[in-house]
Amino acid sequence: MVGRGGMINMEDAARLWFLAEHKVPILIIGPMGAGKTSFKMPLPICS
Repeated sequence: MVGRGGMINMEDAARLWFLAEHKVPILIIGPMGAGKTSFKMPLPICS
């Protein structure tokens, strides 16, 4: 989902946003310091 440049494309971002809006569980995994918290902060689940 995340490319080499560390960016997510628009289609995947829209898909994640849609899932979060509809309260579908989303699992974000990665090693320490990978940016998991930064990745999830813009999603509506954190509002």
